[in-house]
Amino acid sequence: MSTTRIPTFVYYLLLCLIILFSFYNFAEINYPLLTSDMAVNALMAQGVNIPGDLYFWGQDHGGSLLPLLANILVEAYKFPPVMAVSVIHYLILIAGFFALATLFRSRNTKLLLALVWFFPAWHFIDHVLLIYGIQMSMIALAAYLLKIMQSSANWKLKLLWLGLASLTMILAVWVSDLVLVSLVLLALIVIWKYWPLINKELFRSFLKERIRRYQALLVIVLFIIGTAFILYAKHNTTRVELYHTHHFTSLKEILTSFHLIFDSFFRVFTFCSGNIFESIYAWSVLAGIPILIVLSNTRNSFIRFCSNNRWLVFFALNGLATFFFLIHSHWVYINGTDRSYFSVVYISLWITFLLYIESTGSKNRQLRRVILTAIVLLGSFSAFSKFFVPERKLSRLSELTGFSRLGNAGLIADYNHAYLIASADPKHIKATPHDKDNVRNFGMAEEVYNMPKLFLVKDSWLDSFPDTTMQFGHLIVRRGMPFQCCSLTLCRYERIYYTRAFSCQEMQHQGTISADPLARSGKSAKITNDFDHNKHFVYGPFVSLKQGTILVQFNLRSEPDFNTRILAVLEISVNYGKEVLVKQVIRSCDFQQRDYFQLFSLKTRLEKDYDGVEFRILYQGGPDLYFDRIELTGM
Repeated sequence: MSTTRIPTFVYYLLLCLIILFSFYNFAEINYPLLTSDMAVNALMAQGVNIPGDLYFWGQDHGGSLLPLLANILVEAYKFPPVMAVSVIHYLILIAGFFALATLFRSRNTKLLLALVWFFPAWHFIDHVLLIYGIQMSMIALAAYLLKIMQSSANWKLKLLWLGLASLTMILAVWVSDLVLVSLVLLALIVIWKYWPLINKELFRSFLKERIRRYQALLVIVLFIIGTAFILYAKHNTTRVELYHTHHFTSLKEILTSFHLIFDSFFRVFTFCSGNIFESIYAWSVLAGIPILIVLSNTRNSFIRFCSNNRWLVFFALNGLATFFFLIHSHWVYINGTDRSYFSVVYISLWITFLLYIESTGSKNRQLRRVILTAIVLLGSFSAFSKFFVPERKLSRLSELTGFSRLGNAGLIADYNHAYLIASADPKHIKATPHDKDNVRNFGMAEEVYNMPKLFLVKDSWLDSFPDTTMQFGHLIVRRGMPFQCCSLTLCRYERIYYTRAFSCQEMQHQGTISADPLARSGKSAKITNDFDHNKHFVYGPFVSLKQGTILVQFNLRSEPDFNTRILAVLEISVNYGKEVLVKQVIRSCDFQQRDYFQLFSLKTRLEKDYDGVEFRILYQGGPDLYFDRIELTGM
């Protein structure tokens, strides 16, 4: 782009300053607008559960590469989780930048790329905040590995670089399903490169070369392994049905998405977006890009120019194809056509344009460089200006340090605060959104109740602190007065007991379920004449229970008489029926009243946590037996 060569020391000094200042503004530990979505990374880094955590909590897309790598720093080097996530995140972004930088010759252009990469315009800063930057970094690393594979003379090294590039793309697809668009484009670029051989029917002789056969075999094997890994990961995580149904939008939804995009652009160009510098940047792009194109000269035909600049073509198509896919994605539509999805489009097109500038000549290089630098600087300034004007905004985590005064505590809040609060000190603070909100990890909800102190956080979900409330099947009672902590209002609660009811329809059973006006639910289960004496009349529900005392009440009805024969045996079993903790015999004479459901209680203490807990009724024969429900109380 320019004949002016920046000295090595100056180049690396400026590059370090750009990266460090970006880390100062956008790393999770420093970011003033940290969200619960971002905070989940830190909570996962504190303790990773494989295979369930191969994707982010509560979903089957968005591979958790970041928290998995951060967990190494947490476990091996005792990094605070948020710091570990911040460091790993930026190491990936830095690796992606240096991989991309190898596609450029001029250090001027590389510095402009650094500004675009680490300081994208305000509307697209999710590139450095969420998985989109990681996704683009993995694509860049794969491109770099393919580039050095081509320049390698040793066939074994060629296989090594190709294998690493393929593994990188597998990781990229795991990180984001959207990378499949880039992967298809990359395959088409490769076919384009070798099309003359295929077109001249030289493909067979092409495959006769040993290195070509090895390369084809390696790619096929890694493709199979990668597909198996991703399917395994998705199988072991929470399936999001909306993500897998109605993949493509209707024409009406496409028009709605375009309307939202147009409205967003309109607000930016009319200085109504809340970021004046981004509006200036938008106008500079609108006016400056055409001028830069006019000042540039390709000196080649379009076809030859594209053939000589395949990476430019790849990133251009990657931006356009990604935009096309996002516009037609139903998932993007139901998420409000969020601007964060389009950060991949923004970065891809900027890489394309910088490659275009470097690969073209100009009669006025100096003017072209000044205009391009001014545009990029305006976009980068819009990324962080709101954090300094009118005053410096502190990191969100620094505002939450006061929660450490609570000690070991569990908190229940709304989604916007819960995981954010816990990320400040995941080792001592456990938090979850309330049970009517977006609970990503129900295991975390149970950990909240295992903490010695429990607090409710009054934010958007509570108007006042109730005397008693039910959360996740636990009844909790207020124990104290509300108080302020980090601009939020809290109140201490205590779990007294929990109650859960399992109706006849929720339990496994023999016999039939029919209408019964005497039952609380209006239905009851009744044993039939052909019942199997070797099987239980009622069993289930295979719940997991924590250590403590439980009271189980069976609601039953039968014809009362004075016969002392055994009518049924009530049981509490664990480990899916392998161990019976307690049982009780009931007889016909135990029923006191006709046409009335009577409670039969079993109480026991669980000495440890159990899975597969069942409440069972073994019918022995005699008068008809009706079952309404089971009521479980934890004490």
